[in-house]
Amino acid sequence: MSFFSSIKTFFIRNTYRIEGYRLRSYFNISNNKIDAIFSKTKFRKIIFKIFFRTIYFFKYILNLKPNIHSIDFNLTTRCNLNCKDCASLMPYYKAENQWTIDIETFKKDLDNLLLYTNKIYRLKLIGGEPLLVKGIEEMLDYACSKKKIISIIITTNTSIIPSDKLCKTLKKYNKKALVELSDYSNSIKISKCTEIEKKLKENDIYYFISNYEWFECGKIYKRNRTQAELIQIYKNCFQSPCLSLFDGKIYNCTKAAAINRLTNFKFDEQEIIDIRDIKIRRNALKKFYSRNFYSFCTFCTSSQKRVERGIQTKERFNIT
Repeated sequence: MSFFSSIKTFFIRNTYRIEGYRLRSYFNISNNKIDAIFSKTKFRKIIFKIFFRTIYFFKYILNLKPNIHSIDFNLTTRCNLNCKDCASLMPYYKAENQWTIDIETFKKDLDNLLLYTNKIYRLKLIGGEPLLVKGIEEMLDYACSKKKIISIIITTNTSIIPSDKLCKTLKKYNKKALVELSDYSNSIKISKCTEIEKKLKENDIYYFISNYEWFECGKIYKRNRTQAELIQIYKNCFQSPCLSLFDGKIYNCTKAAAINRLTNFKFDEQEIIDIRDIKIRRNALKKFYSRNFYSFCTFCTSSQKRVERGIQTKERFNIT
């Protein structure tokens, strides 16, 4: 890719999303007083965007550490649900492939991640089901202590009521940590969304119920797409702006992490950032954001068909 193509891709994937997040931020506004000032009028927003993009352009030129709009930090592949169209491909993980991070590894990986970035606006602790992870309270406490991280979200499928210990930690950081409730009560019988809402309200913990649409996952298999096809698939993918950290490696999405863990597919250079490798150059994340396609997209349907959230299946699938 040419320089101008690279920087355009970088801005679309990263900078514009950070810009949008800051201007519409409803959370942790005490740490973003300048954003609050600029969000008042359309004229102020235009001034902010021009200023912000100019700053980011020079940061890009000088190879300074970028900011991350949002990144999923995967804690486990264990889940007590088996959603057919799971974007993280949980139905593909069999017993022998399951993985869960421990507390010390979590701390080291988070510290390594922060070496790559100037600031993380949203760190999402996901699974599987993160409330199945032993020590999640200590992990949350450690993450909240990091000034580079603006906000932290725990995403749960509402099948498990948060423990008193976790609620105490969430309440301690109620200006920084919040809970995302993925309510699948229309699809599953074990949803405890109402009970969880009640407990979070009683403890004055900020939460929201996610209602974003799901897309049909379809079969995951190698389709031998050309580079032109990969570029088009990636351009149309709803997960294209995403980042995912799984077992010490940064991927573009959780599907990529599953493909790398469950197959022998060889990823192209710079498609994975191993944050445990101290030899990786500091501009690796910039190059990662500047890509306009990924070879692993050859496995994905990139379907635009909407489906009901949380539909369960008894099957365990295979990537072929």
